[in-house]
Amino acid sequence: MRSIIIFLLILYFVNSEFTPIDKSKEESIRNFISKNQKESLTNKKFKKSESPKVSVVISLFNAEKKILPAIRSVQNQNLEEIEIVCVNDKSNDTTLTILKELKSKDPRINIIINKYNRGTLYNKVYGALESKGEYIVFIDVEEGFANPDILKIAYETATKKYNEKIEVVNYQTCVSKTGDENLQLNSVLNPNDFDKILKQPEIIDNYYKDKKNFDYSDFIFGKIYSKQLIKRISNFIGPNIWNQNIESFEDILINYAVMKTAKTLVNIQDIGYWHILDGESNLENKEWEINGDRLKNPEKTSKIIDNFIVVTEKLFELTEKEPNSVEFREYHLKKLGDEKYMKAIARSIHYDKYLRLCEKFLEWDYVGKEDKRRVRKFAKNLLNFEVGSNKIFGYILDDEDDEDDGLYDL
Repeated sequence: MRSIIIFLLILYFVNSEFTPIDKSKEESIRNFISKNQKESLTNKKFKKSESPKVSVVISLFNAEKKILPAIRSVQNQNLEEIEIVCVNDKSNDTTLTILKELKSKDPRINIIINKYNRGTLYNKVYGALESKGEYIVFIDVEEGFANPDILKIAYETATKKYNEKIEVVNYQTCVSKTGDENLQLNSVLNPNDFDKILKQPEIIDNYYKDKKNFDYSDFIFGKIYSKQLIKRISNFIGPNIWNQNIESFEDILINYAVMKTAKTLVNIQDIGYWHILDGESNLENKEWEINGDRLKNPEKTSKIIDNFIVVTEKLFELTEKEPNSVEFREYHLKKLGDEKYMKAIARSIHYDKYLRLCEKFLEWDYVGKEDKRRVRKFAKNLLNFEVGSNKIFGYILDDEDDEDDGLYDL
């Protein structure tokens, strides 16, 4: 398998290439998005389906200011046999009140109320498993659909176009920066693979054979999934992981599971999702900024690091016997090779655990000399902060090829 490095959430902020949307499409997309953002509720009459074709799962935590446009983008879909699964993750604002008001006018809404804050990964997996739809779609609360026909198109592609039911239908995403009126089309899908059934191992090859494809196609929005695939994904990840409170990097696990367990996938050219490109990822947000020796939000930073460690450990476990996954694992280990990130790790309770991941990576025989040199270099710089019981990791520093003791150049 070609590198799985593409799953990391940062990459698209740094290396993404976008193309302008065709003007005829752009106007209709912009009008639909604008319609969703109006404050008044839709005037449509809704009827609950006992056997919905598609369930849309939305994880919600303190989303009172964001919830309406996302819900409306679902309500304005021309596929009526849908279910809207809203997982309220112990919100302490008016999110639940708004949900109940919406449900009173739209019986298709199914509200799941968590007694405790469970995290995004749990909400998505549990919400999908509890849904009644034949297919599942995930959307983020601040975003939504960009095309009123996309669920109908994707569902019919999955169930009617071919002689077999397709497990994943991947449609295209348009993006815009926060407050920016310019919509752009994510153009990472290979035109040669449009409207063609991909099967294992073609699915993996399609996404990893060319680094230019490392982009939005690797995020969980912009796709519909069969319910059977969701069940396999939950088992693949394991309830011991998705039951944990994971708020960050959940897309990495879900997408790795999709690419490893999906039997069939089809890419279509239709634009269906609207994503806000705000320029901040979990590893580059303001919580990491350091003023002198103090983090702005130590508790939030520790949580992000904890999520990163849990996801990395699980992926190391899943990919340990896959030599072709080396770049992906090394990327995890070296990405934080920036002083402010290393300071954040060094000040967290996960310092030793992160160094042990470096140590584990260096033990694998099939890891190349250059990859090991880079990880040793990162570990050396992290150890320079002299925090934690770093003496047991002394052999990591023994790298005669490491001529530059400076920070690893990402």
